Amino acid sequence: MNNDAYTKHLIQQYSFGLKAYRIATSQHYTPAYLRMRPHQFPTIRMAQLATLVLEQQHLFSKILAAENVHEVKGLFTITAPEYWHQRYRFNDTPNRKLQPKTTGEQLLNSICINVVVPLLFSYGKYHQQEQKQQQAIDWLQQLPAEVNHVTKQYKQYGVVANNAMMSQGLLQLQQQYCNNKHCLSCAVGNVVLKKATTVSATL
Repeated sequence: MNNDAYTKHLIQQYSFGLKAYRIATSQHYTPAYLRMRPHQFPTIRMAQLATLVLEQQHLFSKILAAENVHEVKGLFTITAPEYWHQRYRFNDTPNRKLQPKTTGEQLLNSICINVVVPLLFSYGKYHQQEQKQQQAIDWLQQLPAEVNHVTKQYKQYGVVANNAMMSQGLLQLQQQYCNNKHCLSCAVGNVVLKKATTVSATL
């Protein structure tokens, strides 16, 4: 495969970094693209991550200084380099339509739920700062609920998550109770079983 100029440049930079910083390369990562939407390709995500690292210095300090979840989202709102405006993979034929690869709302919510909130809460707990712990909980309550196979299953039984804190709670119930078949020890499980018993009795 003939590499284009941008890809060659990255390879040169990578090779220089290996020698300059004596980085061991015993393993190589092979991106997987199966069953992925183009804007979620690992090449796009890695390009966005590299841009984030380059543009956002002292990121953790900025997260601690943020007053609300919207400010945090702003920290992670970045656009991949211009090369990716017309491509999804290295050496792809450029598309005619320019499509800047900017972090979307769904990804921003996921980063806040799975990275920022746990990090902020852990920081507050370690340093015994209840304000930071409460701030993490408040942000989780302000974020929209996740939509996945677990929350969809609960919704079928009338248990609807109104925010990310509730959807995270449902995931915890699924892992600790449902998967281990501890339904009788779970308040939600008791309600579902009671409904099922009532419906069976009326049939």
